[in-house]
This record gives sequence, C-alpha cells and structure tokens, in this order.
Amino acid sequence: MSVENKNSLFTIRLTGEGVRPHLIPASDLAELMVAAEQTVLAIAIREHPDEAENLVVGLSQIKDESIGFAFACNRPEIALSAYTELVTATSNRLFRSLPGRSLEGLRTLTGYSRQHQGRTQFWNGSGVSPLLDLPSDFAVEVPAPEYQRGETVIYGKVERVGGVRPRVRLRVSDREIVYGDVTEEQSRELGSKLYSQTALRGQATWDAQDGTVVYFRVEEILHYQRSKISSAFAELREAAGGAFDQVDDVDLFASHIREGNLP
Repeated sequence: MSVENKNSLFTIRLTGEGVRPHLIPASDLAELMVAAEQTVLAIAIREHPDEAENLVVGLSQIKDESIGFAFACNRPEIALSAYTELVTATSNRLFRSLPGRSLEGLRTLTGYSRQHQGRTQFWNGSGVSPLLDLPSDFAVEVPAPEYQRGETVIYGKVERVGGVRPRVRLRVSDREIVYGDVTEEQSRELGSKLYSQTALRGQATWDAQDGTVVYFRVEEILHYQRSKISSAFAELREAAGGAFDQVDDVDLFASHIREGNLP
C-alpha cells in the first residue's frame, strides 16, 4: 500500500518479521499511526501553543517497506523543529525532556518493534539512510510518562468556546494555553465571557515533568472579577482585622515567615 507524496517531511518506520501494512490488523495499524503522529505533534504543541488548534501533522503516505509512516504538515518549520527535538532527545536518552504524549507514542512504537524483533527508524524526507535506527531492545529503556491529577482552579482569558464537543480555550499567560472540556450549558455561559478574565474550577491532569496541563474538565465557572493589586491588599488588610498593624519592616517580617522564625 503506497500513496506517493514527494512533500513528506519525515518518515517513522517499523521493521520486523511479518511487519507489513497488509499483514497486521487495521486497529493495530491505526494505533501505530496515531502513536507516530503524537510523538511529534505533542512537542510541536508544547513549543507553539498558539498554533495548536490549526496545526496538522498528517499522514501523507504509508509505505509497504516494513511499515513506513510518512508525514507532512501545514506548518513544516514547526513540525521539522519538533521532529529534530524528538530524534535528538531519543538518541541521547533524554526521555524526560519530552512531553508525556511523546513518550507514550515512543513506547508504543518501540514496543511493537520489540514484539516483532525488529527496529524503529526515523528518516528525514529525502534521506537514503535513517537519522536514527533503534534496536528492538531499545523499548525497555523508554520510561512511562508520569502524570499528576487533582482538582484545581485555572485563571485566564476566554479566547474561544464551543464546538460539537464543547471546549474552552483559556489563555493563562503569553506562553501557556489550556483547553478544557465543558458542558453545553457551561459553553453558553462562557460565551458571554469571551475575551474576559475568568476562573474555572475542575479536574486537571498535569505532565509531571514540565507541569503543563494535558487535560482539564471544567466543573464550575467561578464568580471572578479581576481587580487591581492595591484593592486586593486593601481587602486582605480588612480581613486581617488589624493583626499586622504593628509590623514596621514588611521585608523582615516576610523573611521571618519564610524561615519559620516568627516570635
């Protein structure tokens, strides 16, 4: 099975006994294809969150040479940068520098190669030899990704909300965007807060390595209004009921708190 496409940026190939597209179940082929895609896409999204919604690292060709997944992208410079990072990190065993989803994909690919006593290869678009050729036992070196889960409140500006499967896009900072699953009712409410700051309480999953939110399900839209820091301190002073009125040196007092040396 081969659909020729000269615009392929890179190819991830699996070798081994009986490893051919027409010899394995379609479900296995689909799983491997998704794994190959996400190894690169997860890095690209981490490095370029603004392009995440429109970024496509798509299959351009399936080669009947063992199993070869050739990929193209609507932003080739982003995809090639991510692919280079993947190959470099894998070659140097810097696994924890990769996003969790990249590690998941790498484990799936190398695990399949090990099962078939084959190899996992990474090629560029026009190469005559692989950039990286991993032996079958490489799979045992790839660690499982680590995630942390729990309840949290995320603050940010609502940039987009809706869709067939309702989601909200929340800008937390210049470099961080969080996507959250919402109900249709929540989607309608958040639509009225478009381009406004809001606070969302829900269940989150974080990549333990870099602290990025990889999944967020909104449970409650909190009543939140951003105010000046001076107003926040005024409310804090009022809530303290004069407990800190005798503090003359604020810096020294804060230092004592950090060091646990309060009288």
